[in-house]
Amino acid sequence: MQKVLPVIMCGGAGTRMWPESREQLPKQFIALFGERSTFQDTMAMLAASPLFDTPLVITNRDYASIVAAQVRDIGAMADIVLEPMRRDSGPAVAVAAEIGFARAPGTVLAVLAADHAVVNRAGMVAICAEAAAVASEGSIVTLGIAPTFPATGYGYIRRGPRIGQKGDVCKVAAFVEKPNEETAQRYIAEGYLWNSGNFIFRADVMKAEIARFEPAMAEPVAHAVANATHDGECLVLDADAFGAATKKSIDFAVMERTDLAAVIPADIGWSDVGTWSAVRDLTERDANGNAVRGDGIVLHARNTYVRSQGLLTAVIGVDDIIVVSTPDAVLVLDASRADRVKELVDRLKLDNRSEIVVHKS
Repeated sequence: MQKVLPVIMCGGAGTRMWPESREQLPKQFIALFGERSTFQDTMAMLAASPLFDTPLVITNRDYASIVAAQVRDIGAMADIVLEPMRRDSGPAVAVAAEIGFARAPGTVLAVLAADHAVVNRAGMVAICAEAAAVASEGSIVTLGIAPTFPATGYGYIRRGPRIGQKGDVCKVAAFVEKPNEETAQRYIAEGYLWNSGNFIFRADVMKAEIARFEPAMAEPVAHAVANATHDGECLVLDADAFGAATKKSIDFAVMERTDLAAVIPADIGWSDVGTWSAVRDLTERDANGNAVRGDGIVLHARNTYVRSQGLLTAVIGVDDIIVVSTPDAVLVLDASRADRVKELVDRLKLDNRSEIVVHKS
């Protein structure tokens, strides 16, 4: 069995999960459901399988101590790479490809998000093994999720011809941007898949594709890795070189332009945990669809989620709402509009509110 080098992308700010997620402690490090953070759940899944090598965690320098502590708390191991500033996912994947290539050009990497949830972890490992076999032949494989509703917040994948004689791996015919609801319903009817944002590829293949499409990203990243320094056990990318790399997502940089993209359907109980509604849906609920985490009470209501840190929070007679209470902020929103939280955070930024950065004690 060929080992896979997992790469956990762990640098996002998590603005859609305010007020609990803040810039100094974003959502991937918070126990949103269960006892561990999504980052720790991902690390535990990787540690439990012989398929994976020691994970490479790419994160913002500001999160170095959090990452190290959460890895240590679950008894796992990781190689931590620190970005001196955020440059989107393209440069981060380029860093992973450089590091994997230095180990061996044919190293197979699996890029995974730290803030996603996977219910079927055994299924995820099996899919990664299948995808790795395809990637070892030169494809860049993404995991596609069968839609369960006409989501307007996800990108979609239109499948092309099947690759090989066995399995369900197909060429990617097209990546399509987030649709409106009517278009999303048509996509579902036509068999499109959600783009999960997980990618499996050979180091030399991704390195070559980034160099082909984005030389202004590839060259600075190569210098950033070559001139990296160590801070304790962490590898710190050279700031001047990394800062010169084009700031662009890996989707726009490579995936939507390459002819090597393939997709494998992944029935793994996946969620990007992108809204408080998603957290509610992943939380155990009572017969009325209500869920409470922390010090809260819900009476005469349905499908209501209450999350409270130390402040008694009571809801009576209101359906389909979400209440998140922290010591310094309270959020109340219609569950169907949970994707508007980022809009609120943008407004708070304009007002220079410190509550988007740090929790007040």
